Amino acid sequence: MAKKQSSASSATRKKHAAKQAKRRGGDDIDDDGEPPRPLQRGQNKSKKDRKQDKKDRVKQYIPPPPPPKGLPDPVDLYLVQAGKQPDAELLVVLRRLHKKDEATISRGVDGLEGWVRETLRMDVDGDGEDWEREMRQEGVVDCMAAWAHHFPRLALHPSRRLRLQVHSLHSLLVANPASLPRGQAVPPLLASTRSALLSPLWLESRDYVGAWCTAAWDNDRAIRREARGSWDAVLLPLSTRAAEEKEGINLVEQADAIASFCFSVILGGAGQPASSPGTDTPSSSSDSSEDPAFLRTSSILALSYLLSTLPSPLALSEDTLSTLTGEQMWDLVVRNEPSSGVKEQPQMVRRAMYELLGAIVGRKDEELLIEGEKSVMGEEEDAEEEDDEEDRKARLQGIAVRVLANCWAEEDGWPGIIAFLRRYPQAWTLANAALADSAERDDELDDTGTADFIPSATISLFLEHLASGCSSHPTPLYPTILLLLSTIPAPLLPATRPVLSTLFTSFWSAHSSRALAINGRLAIDAWISAFLECLVYSLPKVEESATVVDLAKEWVGEKVWRAYLGRLEDGEGRPIASRKVASEIQVALSRLAAKEDKTAFEAVWSVIEKEALDVLAGEADGWAISLTSLAMALQAFGDSKSELIRAKDGALAKDCVAASVRRVPQEEKLEAKEELLRFVLDAKELIQDDEQTMQSLDELARTHLPSLFPTSPLALSVFASHLASNSASCRADTWTSLFQTPPSTSTLLQLVEAVTDTGLAGDLPSAGLDEHVKAVAEKVLAPGAQYDTDELELLRRLMLQPQPLVSPDLPAVLLQLAVDALRKPTSTVLTTISPLPRNLDSLIAPTALIAHYVQLADNARAVGSHEGAAELLADVAYLVPNCRLEREGLYVPGEAAAAAQQAWSSVVRAVGDEVVARAVARLKDRVGGVNSRPSAVEVVSAAADVLDTLPSTTVSLSDVLPSKEAIEQLYHDSSLSLPSPSLAIIDPLVPPVDASSSSTTDSFDSSFLSAYSRALVAVLEVSARDHTILRGSSWILPHLLLVADVARDELAKPSRSSGLFGSDVPEEVLERVLAAAEGASSYLLSSTANRLSSGWHASAVGHLRSKERPVVPEGDDLLAALDELWSPAKTNADEAKAVYARRAVRTVLEATLRYSEDGGPQDAERWLAMAQNLTSAPDLACAILLAIKPVLLDTPRFERYQNELAANLAGVQPSAIDVKAVPALRQLLATAPPLDAAVIFLPQQRSMFLIQAISRWISSDESISEELHAGIAELFCHLAPIVQDLSGGHWDLMFDLIETNLDSADWEEPVTLPPAYHSCRLLSQIKDLAAANADLRDTAKARLTPSLEMVLRLFVNRSPARTRDEPRAAVVDTMARLVKDLPPKLLSMDKSFEQLLRLLQDPAWAVQLSSYDLFRRVVKSYVEDLVVEAELDMEEKLEIRLPESLVTLLRVPVPDDSTSAATTYLLGWMTAFSFFGSASPRLRTAYIEQLRDDGLIVQSLLPSLFALLSISDRTRPFDLAPWSIDDFHLDLFDTTSPSSLPVLAAHVYYRALQAVPSIIRSYWSSLQNLQLSRTIQSFTSRHFSPLLISDELLALRDPSSPVGQQLRDNDDFSVKVAANASEVKVVFVVDEESMEVAVKVPSEFPLAGVEIKDVRKVGVTEKQWRAWLLAMQQVITSQSAAIADAILLFKRNVQLHFEGVESCAICYSTVSTIDRTLPSKKCRTCSQVFHAGCLFKWFTTSGGSTCPLCRSLF
Repeated sequence: MAKKQSSASSATRKKHAAKQAKRRGGDDIDDDGEPPRPLQRGQNKSKKDRKQDKKDRVKQYIPPPPPPKGLPDPVDLYLVQAGKQPDAELLVVLRRLHKKDEATISRGVDGLEGWVRETLRMDVDGDGEDWEREMRQEGVVDCMAAWAHHFPRLALHPSRRLRLQVHSLHSLLVANPASLPRGQAVPPLLASTRSALLSPLWLESRDYVGAWCTAAWDNDRAIRREARGSWDAVLLPLSTRAAEEKEGINLVEQADAIASFCFSVILGGAGQPASSPGTDTPSSSSDSSEDPAFLRTSSILALSYLLSTLPSPLALSEDTLSTLTGEQMWDLVVRNEPSSGVKEQPQMVRRAMYELLGAIVGRKDEELLIEGEKSVMGEEEDAEEEDDEEDRKARLQGIAVRVLANCWAEEDGWPGIIAFLRRYPQAWTLANAALADSAERDDELDDTGTADFIPSATISLFLEHLASGCSSHPTPLYPTILLLLSTIPAPLLPATRPVLSTLFTSFWSAHSSRALAINGRLAIDAWISAFLECLVYSLPKVEESATVVDLAKEWVGEKVWRAYLGRLEDGEGRPIASRKVASEIQVALSRLAAKEDKTAFEAVWSVIEKEALDVLAGEADGWAISLTSLAMALQAFGDSKSELIRAKDGALAKDCVAASVRRVPQEEKLEAKEELLRFVLDAKELIQDDEQTMQSLDELARTHLPSLFPTSPLALSVFASHLASNSASCRADTWTSLFQTPPSTSTLLQLVEAVTDTGLAGDLPSAGLDEHVKAVAEKVLAPGAQYDTDELELLRRLMLQPQPLVSPDLPAVLLQLAVDALRKPTSTVLTTISPLPRNLDSLIAPTALIAHYVQLADNARAVGSHEGAAELLADVAYLVPNCRLEREGLYVPGEAAAAAQQAWSSVVRAVGDEVVARAVARLKDRVGGVNSRPSAVEVVSAAADVLDTLPSTTVSLSDVLPSKEAIEQLYHDSSLSLPSPSLAIIDPLVPPVDASSSSTTDSFDSSFLSAYSRALVAVLEVSARDHTILRGSSWILPHLLLVADVARDELAKPSRSSGLFGSDVPEEVLERVLAAAEGASSYLLSSTANRLSSGWHASAVGHLRSKERPVVPEGDDLLAALDELWSPAKTNADEAKAVYARRAVRTVLEATLRYSEDGGPQDAERWLAMAQNLTSAPDLACAILLAIKPVLLDTPRFERYQNELAANLAGVQPSAIDVKAVPALRQLLATAPPLDAAVIFLPQQRSMFLIQAISRWISSDESISEELHAGIAELFCHLAPIVQDLSGGHWDLMFDLIETNLDSADWEEPVTLPPAYHSCRLLSQIKDLAAANADLRDTAKARLTPSLEMVLRLFVNRSPARTRDEPRAAVVDTMARLVKDLPPKLLSMDKSFEQLLRLLQDPAWAVQLSSYDLFRRVVKSYVEDLVVEAELDMEEKLEIRLPESLVTLLRVPVPDDSTSAATTYLLGWMTAFSFFGSASPRLRTAYIEQLRDDGLIVQSLLPSLFALLSISDRTRPFDLAPWSIDDFHLDLFDTTSPSSLPVLAAHVYYRALQAVPSIIRSYWSSLQNLQLSRTIQSFTSRHFSPLLISDELLALRDPSSPVGQQLRDNDDFSVKVAANASEVKVVFVVDEESMEVAVKVPSEFPLAGVEIKDVRKVGVTEKQWRAWLLAMQQVITSQSAAIADAILLFKRNVQLHFEGVESCAICYSTVSTIDRTLPSKKCRTCSQVFHAGCLFKWFTTSGGSTCPLCRSLF
C-alpha cells in the first residue's frame, strides 16, 4: 500500500522542519531548511527577525534630555549674580514678576508696592533700627533693575487691572508729584528709585522708553492718567540747555527709538530692529489668537504725540518717516474688503490713524508728504528732490486712496481727514486716478451720473455719502460736508447746473429715503443746515444768473419750503418743520437778500408767499401741521437782521392773519377753528399796528369768539390777547358785550384767569354779575351741595379780586355766607345733641373761601373782628380733627382742616393775642360740657395747638381749665355710688354691703365721663404737658385721689354707674385716667411731704381734733387736703363720698409717713391716739389704722391697742352683734398684721377667748350678716396659726363657718364673695397647717375632703365672667390653688370634663391655668383606663375619639384681638395633646386619624400658630432665640407681656410636632406657596428640629428610661447612636452574624421624614426584610410614632421571626403596626394566620369575607 501524503500545508511543514533543525543545533537554518541569507539594501527584516532582535537586545538606561533653558530671571541676573543681598521676602515678590500667570504677577506688583510703602512709612515714623531701614532702602533701590526689566511687558499687559497696578507703582517710583501727598517733598528713597529707573542703561532701551510712552496713551482713562503723569514727570524740557542740566527723558533724543517701538507694535515687528536685550517686550504678533487693538491704538496715539510735540526740524530719521507714510502703515484704515486681502482693524485703530493723519498735516512749517522728508539732522538736499518726486507722489496717492476710499463710513476722525484734504486738495485727483482703474467702480460711475455729468470715482463716493445720510451718522458728520465741499477741486465738481443738480439731488435723497428719519430731530436739523449752507456756498460759483435763480427757486422754495410746510408729494420726503429749520431758512434767505442781485431772493420769496397762502386756503391732510410750521417760520423771519425780510414777513403775516380771521367763522369743525385761532395768536404779534387787522379781530372777538369760550380755551386766549393789544375804548366795549347773558362758570373762571394773566383786571369795567355770583355761592355753600370745582375756584378768585366781574363789596357778602355755612356742620359735629351728618364735605367750600380771603392782612383783620368767625376757624382747624370721628365712620376732609389751619394762622398773625384768648375761652366752655362730643383730652390738645400758632402769646394752657370754684361746685353736684361689696376683698375700707341700689343717674359725655370727671381729666392732661401748672394747683389733690379710686374700682369691678364714669366706659379710658391721676397725685404728695416741718404731725392732729377747726395756714397743702377730706369722711352724710374720702385720708397719711423725713413711730402714735378717740367714726379710725400699721406694727403701744380691740370684741354679747360687733371687728382686722408677717397678732389665750365669744355668737339665734361672716373668716385666718397646737371644738367651728360661707356663696351675688374668699383662704391655711402638724391633721382629716368637694363644686359651677372682675378672679385664684391637689377620686372624665372645659374659656388666666391643671389629671387618668379597655377590646367595638366638646373648641381658629381667647385656644390644644402622652399605638392612631379627617391641624391649629408667630410669606417670624420652647412654665406666664403669647404658641407648635408630625409634614409638603414653605422650613429647622432630634436620640441613649430598658433587655440586640451625625444604627446578632438597619434623621425633622437604610440582611427573605423596613417607616411617617417605637417594632419582628412565629400574610409583619398584636386569625382552609386589623381592612376594601390567599370563606 502506497504511503499517504500528509494533509498539512506547506507552511506547517516548514514550521515543523525548522523546529527539528533547531533541536539539532541548526539555529541558522530558516524555515525552508536553508541557511539565512544576508539582507539586501532596502530589504526589511521579517517579523521573526525583529522579534529575535528585540529579544536579544540588552536594556540600558538612557537619561532624559535636559529641559530647555529659558530666559534668565532678572533677579538672578541683576541681584544674585551682582552680589546684592536683598531681603528674602523681597526676592520672593520679585520672582513673581517673572511668571506668566496674571494673578501671580498681580500679587508680585502688590507685594512690591506694599514693600516700598512700608519702607517709606518706616523712614517717616522712624520704626526699627537705622541699619535696618538702610538695608530695606538699599534693597528697594537694587530691585529697580528687575522692575525696569519687566516694565515693558507689564506696562502693556492685556489685563487692565494689572496695567493700572503697574503704572500706579511706577508713578510712585519715579516720584510723580501726583502720587505723593500734597505739599510733601520727595523722599530720599523715591529720589534714588527715580535715578535708578532713569539711568542710561534703561533710557537706551528702546522697549523701556517706548513702552512707557505708549502706555501714556492707553485707552483706559485711569491707566492713561497714571502713565501720563509718570511720563510727564520725567520728560525734560525741549530746550537743549535745560535738558542737559536735569535728569530725565529727552524726547528729541528718544524720538526715533519710541517710533521704532511703536512700529514694532503696530506692524508686528516686520522690518524693524530687534527688541532691546535685557527687557521683556510686548509684541502685537506674539499671540496669533489675540488682536491687541488697544496696543496698536496706544502706539498710533504715541506717534501722533511725537509729531505734535517734537520741535522743528523734526528729529525723525528718513526710515522712520518712510515707514510712517508707507502703504503698510496706512493699510490700517482700510475697511473690510474681501478682494483687498487686508484685515479690517477695529474702529479705535482707524480713529487713531486719522488722528495721526491730522498730526502729519498739522506741522505747518514742514511738509512730510510733498516737499520731501527731513533727515535726522533736519537738512534738505535739493538734488534728491527731483529723483524722489515720483516716490513722494506715490506715497501721497497711497494715503489719499486709502483715506478717500474708506473714510465715508467712519463716525470719528474727520478733523484729521478734513485737515488732510484742505492741505492736499490734489488728494481727490490722485485718489480718483487710482480708483478709476477698477471695473466695478466704472459700473458704479455709470449708475451714479447723469447724461450731462458723470462724476469721478472720488466724487461718486462723496455723493453716495450724501445720499446715505452721511453713512448713518448724520448729526456729527453733516457739519463737515461744507468743509469737504470746499476742498474738492473745481475740475472734479464744476459749478454748472447739471453738476449742482446731481450734488443736491444726492443731498436730498437722504431725506427722501428715510435715512434721516431714523436718527431723529437733530439729524434733520443738521441735514437742512448743511444743505442750505452748501447751496448758498455753491450759488456764487455759478456764472449764469438764470441758473442761480432756477437753482435757488427749485431747492429753497420748491423743495425746502414745501418740505418745511409738509406739502411735498408722496415719496419726495417727510415734513421737516422745527424752529431750528425755520431759523436756517431765514439765514439762507438773509444771505440771498444780502446779494446785490436780488432776483434769486425774489424768486424764492414768491414761492414762499404763494405756498403760505395756499396753506391757509387748503383743506388737505396735514393742514394743521402746515399752519403751525408757517407760524414758526413767520416768527423766525421776523427775527431776521435783514430789513427786507422783516418787511416782507410783515406783509405776509398780515395777509395770513386776515385770511385766517375770514376763515374762522366759515369752519364747522372745532379742531379747524382752534388751529386757525392758534395761528392768529402766534402771528398777530407781527402786525399789531395794522388798523385794518385790528378791526377784523374786533369783529371776531365780539361776534364769534364768545360762542367758542365753553369749548375752546384757545378762543379765550385769543380774546385776552386781543384785549391786551387793543385800545382802551375798544377794549371796554368788547368786554361789556360779553355779559349781556351771563356765561357759564367755567367761562367766567377762564375769563378771570385770562384778564389776570394779561394784567387787565383793573382796567376793565365791572361786568355787574353780583347777583349771579351770589347765587353760585349759595349753591356751593349749601349743605350737601353738589358743585363743580370751577364754581368754587371762581368764588375763590373773586374773594380776592372782584374786578372786573363783580363789585368790590361782594367779597364781604361771600364771607358772611361762608361763615354761616361753616357754623352749622361744625356745631353738629362738636355736640352730641344732634346726630352726626353723613359726611363733612360741606366744610370744604367755606374753609377754602375763607382761607383764600384772609391772604390779605386787611381781610384777616376783618375775619378776626367778625363775630365768632375766628373761633369757628379754630374749631375746624384743631378741634374737629381731634374728635376721632373715624370711630363713627365719619372722616374730616384733610383739605378742609388744612385750609382752616391756614386761615387761622393768617388771622392770628394779623390780630394777635385777642383772637387766641377768645378761641381758648371757647374751648374752656367745652371742657365741662357733657354734651360736647370732643373729650376733655381732645379739647386740651386743641387748645395747645391753638397756642402753638402764636408762641409769643400771653395766654397759657392753664386758661382752658375750669377754676377751683367751678370744680368744687361740680363735685358737690355729682352723686357717687358705693363700690361693689366684692371689692372688700381688695380694699378693706370698702364696706361689704349690697350696693345695688346706689346707682346714679348723672349725664355723661361720649367718652362716658361726667362733667366733674371731664374737668379733672382736663387738669391731668394740662399737668402732663406742664408740671408747673400742677405744682401751683395743689388744691386739686383730693379730687385727683377721688377720681383715681373710682377709676381703680371701675377697673376692678365695673358698676352700673359710679357717678364719675358711665356704665359702658372703655377699659382703656379708665386705665389712662388712673395712670394720670396716680402720677399727678404721687407728684403732689411727694413734693409737698418732703417740705413738711418737724412738728407738722402734731399740729395736724391738733387741728383735726378741734371741734371748730381754724383756717388752714397758707402753704400747708397737705393739711388743707386732710381738712377738706375730714368732714365727709367723719360725718358720713353721703355714704359713697364718705367711703372715698376715708380712702383718700389713708392715702394722704401713708404718703406723709413715707415721704416725710421725720415720719417715724412717734408721729404715727399721734395718729393712733387720734384713731382711738374716733369712737363715733370707726370707719375713719380704720383708715387711720391701715395707714399707720406698717410703721407701728411691732411697737408695744400698737400691741396693747390690738389686745384692747380684741377684748372689746370678745365682750360683745350676741344680742348686740349687729350694732357693736361689725365696727369692732373692722378695727381689729385693720390692726392685724399680714399673714406672712413675723409678728404675733394676739396671745394664744386672748385668741381662744375671742374664738369662744365668736362661737357663742354663731350658736345663738341672732342672725349674722354677710359682712360679719366675712370678717370672722378673715379673723380666723389670723388666729388659726396661733391656736394650731390646741385641740378643741374651735376647728369644727372653723369648718362649720367655711361650709356655711361656701354653701351660701353665689357667683352672681357680689356680697357673698368676701365670705367665700376668706373661707377659702382659711381652708388653705388649715390645710397647710395640717400638713406640718400631725395632731391637727388627724383632727381636720375628716372635714377637709367635704370642704374641698364644696370648693370644687363651687369652682366648676362658675359661669365664665363676661366683664373684668378682680375680686371674683381673686376668689377663683384662691380656689384654684385648693383644687390643684384634689384627691384623684374627686375627678372623673364624665363629671368634670365639660365643667372644666367651660372654665377653660374663662377670660381670667388664673382660672384657665387651674382648669388646665385639672384637665391634665383628668385626661391622664382617662387615657390610662382607656388603654386597658382597648387592650381588652378584642372585637374592636370600642370607639376611640377625642371629646366632641373639646373638638368644637379647637375647630374655631384663635381670634386676633383677644388674649384670653388665644390662651383658651392654646391650652385647649395642649389638653388635646395630653391624650397622646400615655396613649397606646392604637389610641394614638385613632386620635391622629380623627385630627386628620376633621382638618383641625391644617385648617385651625397651624394658621392660628403661624399668625401668632408672624410666619407668612411677607413677614419676619417671631425671634425665639432667647426662649426655651421645650419646657414652658405656665405659672410664669405674663398676660401683659407682648412676647408671652408667641412663646406659648411656639410651645404648642413644639407639642404638635411631637404628637402629630405626620399631619404637619403632609401640610408642609403640599404647600404651593414657595416662600411660605421656605419660611416654615427655616423656622422649624432652626428652633424646633434640634430639640426634637435631641429628644428622639436621648430616649435611645438613656438606659434608665422605659424605652431604653426595653431596647437593652437582649444581648443580641444593640442600638448605637451617633448624635453628631443624627443617625441611629440597629444591630441584631443572628448566629454570630449581624443584621443591621440604620435610621437617618434629617436636619429638617420632622418636616422631612426619617430615612430607614438597609445596611445588612441576614437569614430572612428579601420580601420579609422589606416588610420589616416598611413597617418601621410606616410607624414613624404615618402614625407619628417615635424612632424608639419603630426600633422596638423591628426588634419584636426579628425576635418572633426567629422564634418561629408566623408572619401575617397581608402585611408580612409579625407584629401589627396598628395595635402591636400578633397574627391571631387563622384560615381553616390554608391555615395561614392574619392580624385582625389587617383582615378587617381586607374585608372592608374587597367587599367580601374570603381568605386573601385561598379565597375560601373565612
